[in-house]
Amino acid sequence: MPTALIAVVLSVLGAYAIARLKFKGKNVLLNGVLMVYLLPGVLLIIPLFSMLANIGDRLGFNVQDNLGVLIVTYLAQTLPVAMNMLTNYFRTIPDEIEQAALIDGCSRLGVIWRVTLPLAIPALVSVFIYTFMIAWNEFLYALVFLNSRDLFTMPIKVNTIFNDPSPRPHVVMAASTIMTIPVVVLFLALEKYLEEGLTAGGVKG
Repeated sequence: MPTALIAVVLSVLGAYAIARLKFKGKNVLLNGVLMVYLLPGVLLIIPLFSMLANIGDRLGFNVQDNLGVLIVTYLAQTLPVAMNMLTNYFRTIPDEIEQAALIDGCSRLGVIWRVTLPLAIPALVSVFIYTFMIAWNEFLYALVFLNSRDLFTMPIKVNTIFNDPSPRPHVVMAASTIMTIPVVVLFLALEKYLEEGLTAGGVKG
């Protein structure tokens, strides 16, 4: 959940800058960010672990069994796709609506908060659910960065049961079913917001 929230907040700022602001190299920046997502996680895990370990040595924290560090690694996977999704959605919002708000005295941040975000609610919810699913189902990074059984994520726990010397397929099936419940509940809770936002924020007054 923290990963999804942070990813949405950061991707909104980055995606809006790329979609609306004019600066040199923004297309190169967007393509570069997207290229990171195209790389398989197994190629990124070693340099990412080495970089975080060096930072940890200098700042005095351990990268193993550190949920904050794990969230950072999840952001490295979720931010690229979140930014790309929101950038494309922001480009579909008519610029004239934002220009009208600026003329009426809104600041750029005010335009984002009062106009753009209400119109982008379906995209924000989609990005939130998608990034949550990526983080919730992630296995490789959690396996590398977590050693304590108390901190194991659900995919690691299911894998541990699956590789148990005494096969217990019924337990694996039950654990796999339980693992899907948070995603289903989250989708059902936010489903109505996927249908809203098409006209929200577009009415002056």
